[in-house]
Amino acid sequence: MISQPLEVEAAPKADQERHQTGHDLSRISVLIPAYKPDETTIKLVQSLLQDHYGEILVIDDGSGEEFRHIFDAIEQMHDVRVLRHAVNLGKGTALKSGLNDLAVRHPDFAGVITADADGQHLPEDIRKVARALFEHPKKLILGTRAFEDSVPLRSRLGNTVTKYVYRFFTPTKLNDTQTGLRGIPTSLIPDVLQISGDRYEFEMRMLIDLRVQGVEFHQCEIQTVYEPGNPTSHFRAFTDSMRIYSVFTRFLATSFATFLIDVLMFSIMIRISDNIALSMAIARLVAGIYQFHACRVFVFKSSRPVATSALWYATLVLLSGFVSYGLMTAGALVWETNLVLLKVISETLLLIANFSIQRLLIFPQTTQRKSIAS
Repeated sequence: MISQPLEVEAAPKADQERHQTGHDLSRISVLIPAYKPDETTIKLVQSLLQDHYGEILVIDDGSGEEFRHIFDAIEQMHDVRVLRHAVNLGKGTALKSGLNDLAVRHPDFAGVITADADGQHLPEDIRKVARALFEHPKKLILGTRAFEDSVPLRSRLGNTVTKYVYRFFTPTKLNDTQTGLRGIPTSLIPDVLQISGDRYEFEMRMLIDLRVQGVEFHQCEIQTVYEPGNPTSHFRAFTDSMRIYSVFTRFLATSFATFLIDVLMFSIMIRISDNIALSMAIARLVAGIYQFHACRVFVFKSSRPVATSALWYATLVLLSGFVSYGLMTAGALVWETNLVLLKVISETLLLIANFSIQRLLIFPQTTQRKSIAS
């Protein structure tokens, strides 16, 4: 049996919030993507209604007839809308559907708070993120959890691995890269809508792409809420983690293959010509052609014109060579360290920089790919 909507308090929290802080929650929307939810979602929406947000939008991401009564009950509540997908399209698509809808209908709002439907985000923490959105209107707000012993091992391990991988590639220190509680300023929504990803990997790509674009983050510590075994989560640890890391792993695999081709071609040419400079030049050319094609088609899946990408790529290769030489020279003068170690350090730093530059400038995804399997 479905519980009835709660009565709004005589002195709503929204009025208290406005008087105490000057923050008008009616200029904030709350977006809740939901797939096969239970009554926890109804209770969450009922609690949020007491704060008088400008709008609460719930996305039914193809949950099916079995769960229609949940969304029907939510849709009957005042100031709550339900947007339905005919089939399950993934959390990333659900978030984009809601963000686009809210940005079109409320362009004058301060921003949108995204929250999960499974009760892991408490109303007071959602308010905390809303306050931070007013205080940091140009930043992406992240509700970050403390991963203590009470948190399921799968979630603790997943967050630990993800945050260090993220730090390696951006590099930025985030305490919680998997949080679904985020405050997105309205001004950032057009950029967020251009980010690829249909399922859980979309949230990770949001952190990567916005950071590469220079967007700053603000972290709000929130309470950590987990049910025993986290049964309501639809995150599939292996499959969805592979989607999150897929671009990273493809880039690293391509870089390693490029290295092998470079070494192989150099070995062949040095035997034929006995000329080091010529052998290095031909080896780099062949390896560079391979890496360009592999990154464009396999890693970043870019539809940008080949000539434009090739020009940018050639420029990056030349600059990388000069920077690598400069780093090694400066390192040798300052630290007098082994040249091989300096080479490893400089190439590692360049790997991180090259990944970001190629993803943002050279091989941008100029069209959205809507394949669920991507």
